[in-house]
Amino acid sequence: MLSEKDSEELIFNFRKSLNKHISSKKNPDARNACIMNITRNDGKELLFFAYSSAAGLSQKELSAIAADGFELVPDVSLEHLRSLYACRGMGQWHTEPRLINFLNCSPGYIENVANVLIISEIDCCATCLKYTIEVFRAANGAIDVYTDEYGKVPSRGISPNFKFH
Repeated sequence: MLSEKDSEELIFNFRKSLNKHISSKKNPDARNACIMNITRNDGKELLFFAYSSAAGLSQKELSAIAADGFELVPDVSLEHLRSLYACRGMGQWHTEPRLINFLNCSPGYIENVANVLIISEIDCCATCLKYTIEVFRAANGAIDVYTDEYGKVPSRGISPNFKFH
């Protein structure tokens, strides 16, 4: 699992890439950036990236972000979403359920996960905690789930609370 310093560095660089490649007209800094770091049972680590307004990005923007090493997870089909972690309808828009749903719908992943670290610029909302993260924890008791949140509040102009930047 990533250290706190590595988590911060990764989310910082992910944000830089988003702001660099997404049109300022779309106000990317007002949207959440989130990373899921999973450690498999064999010790291998995988990283998955989500942005709260991914559906509004052009193919050019998505490709540029991916070229920086931050390929965004795709949408989960609505058929699967209804049976998973819909987060009261926010499952495709909020980053945490988007990542958890992607993990659940990716064959061979969930069965081999030892732990999950969700790294988020904006603190997880109460709805995501209650209807996604806590439900995921309860359904997957053998998986340790951690969150690393940085307290960003775009509407108030509050930047992420980083210790190393």
